[in-house]
Amino acid sequence: MSEGRRGLVLLVEDEAMVRWNATEILQDAGFQVVEARDGVEAIAVLELRAGEVSALLTDVRMPNMNGIALARVVHERWPQVGIVIFDSDVPPGEGQAVYMAAEAREVEGDDLGPGMRAFSRRSVAQGLPEWNATDARAPARLRLYHAVASEHWMLGERDERVRVNPQPA
Repeated sequence: MSEGRRGLVLLVEDEAMVRWNATEILQDAGFQVVEARDGVEAIAVLELRAGEVSALLTDVRMPNMNGIALARVVHERWPQVGIVIFDSDVPPGEGQAVYMAAEAREVEGDDLGPGMRAFSRRSVAQGLPEWNATDARAPARLRLYHAVASEHWMLGERDERVRVNPQPA
């Protein structure tokens, strides 16, 4: 079936049944799949097979290293690998796929305070700790980015990308 193969996907999911189902779906669609149970395992796979892996498909919530942290490492070390992050806790049909092309830059210096206040309000409203600029400055593991989207699509009813026109300012 080499003619129908679409590339090697690294699937990262800690729940065995979800991983098995996702592997079956990807293989039925013509992809080769290599599996990992968490971000640490995924990095080990990439260190051995980075030249073969064309896409990373990772759950956002996992032990040892979550999907966001994994995506950062993969983006820095293997920028040629496409990245998709999903939440396996969202029931089928209730999620929404969004695709964007954007330019991003890290928010630093005096600009960091106002951004962190916005996140802090939301965090405190949910009963979580207050954020401040120190939480997003090196050597902290989190950073705040400002991104400007140049293109935006959503998944349509027939699983096709539907362009979303930007709203006038």
